[in-house]
Amino acid sequence: MQVKGRSLKQTFDYLKEKFGEQKLLSFLDKYQEFESINSCSDIDWYPVESFISLLEKSDSFFGYCDLSILEDMGSFAAKKSFESSHKLFTGMKPATLFTNAAMIFSTYYSDGKAETEFIKDNRVKLSLLNFPCSTHLSKRILGWSKGVIALTGGKNVKGNELPCKNGLIFIFEWDN
Repeated sequence: MQVKGRSLKQTFDYLKEKFGEQKLLSFLDKYQEFESINSCSDIDWYPVESFISLLEKSDSFFGYCDLSILEDMGSFAAKKSFESSHKLFTGMKPATLFTNAAMIFSTYYSDGKAETEFIKDNRVKLSLLNFPCSTHLSKRILGWSKGVIALTGGKNVKGNELPCKNGLIFIFEWDN
């Protein structure tokens, strides 16, 4: 499975903006395997394992190893996406976004499948099937999704991950 370069780029942008260029350079010096993807292309595909490793190492280097930085990183990436590649979703309601979840998912990941099930108007189950079961990637996606819901007018957004054997499952809820 591969991930779009914009996810990697947004991660580096977040780290630079939040912690400063010097701290990012220290990170890249320590983890030289990320030097080659630091200047990745938004539109090219990269191994998802590299992305997961970047998330794991970012959590331990910049965060508290509690995954909280990854939710914040995801929210930051959602905002950046809405300023660029996903600008067309601005002004839509959260439910409309989830109706388009499969299409949005395919712009980030080369394989896997996104399915949504509306429990009620402002509560939805999002299943990412045939997808890596990574807690780090899960927190990033949780933050991105909560960020997108808030950007499209959802208030008091809540999100939780449910156990899954071959992917990730989330429940999101918000006030209108």
